[in-house]
Amino acid sequence: MDREVGKILAELEAVGETENTLVVYTSDHGLNCGQHGMWEKGNGTLPQNFLEESIRVPCTLSWPAGGVRRGATCDVSVNHCDLWATLLEAASAAPAAPRLADINSPGISYLPELRGQRGRDRRKIIFAEYGNARMARTERYKLINRYPFLGRTFPSELYDLKEDPRETINRFEDPSLRDIARELSEEMNRFFEKYALPGHSGLELERQPECTPASPWLVAAKSGDPASRPRGG
Repeated sequence: MDREVGKILAELEAVGETENTLVVYTSDHGLNCGQHGMWEKGNGTLPQNFLEESIRVPCTLSWPAGGVRRGATCDVSVNHCDLWATLLEAASAAPAAPRLADINSPGISYLPELRGQRGRDRRKIIFAEYGNARMARTERYKLINRYPFLGRTFPSELYDLKEDPRETINRFEDPSLRDIARELSEEMNRFFEKYALPGHSGLELERQPECTPASPWLVAAKSGDPASRPRGG
């Protein structure tokens, strides 16, 4: 892949369009490279995980002529819905309001931040869905709610990322964090009620085509073994 990307960049350089081209290099997930005792992503455990190494997606953008700063980093929390909105704004192709309402995407362009400008108001919670589990992550806390699939349900999880950045202690049953878990669950439910597509929700997997027999929720549901989650240093 590096070789083929290099060919594209070399061609841009040859035709003199490198500075004027918005180049995005990213992926669809992060990867544990020995962290937590595994070399995998969210499907590296049973049940599936939302570890920081799994959900933090690498993304680098270059567009000097478009005002994107060289060597800058951006500390706002964004996702690929936001990247979609960013690309539309960069191309001056954002749909009209009625069409945007029909699309119903939570994406917010972060092109202003890439240009060193003040960005738009952003959500304080990042949400994710992977199979029959959903995540809500704030700057400090991460909640993972797990839902039934084929008659099996795994425990929900809550981590204090400030006190436990390696996500080793599940505090979902901690009475002192009960309000945090409840508030994040309510925010999560509101988000997915607004943006989940009927018939395509992770809570409706049993009525959807099976994408692969190796899906962690499918393997976990059919397994009689206790839930396993590799741990590392």
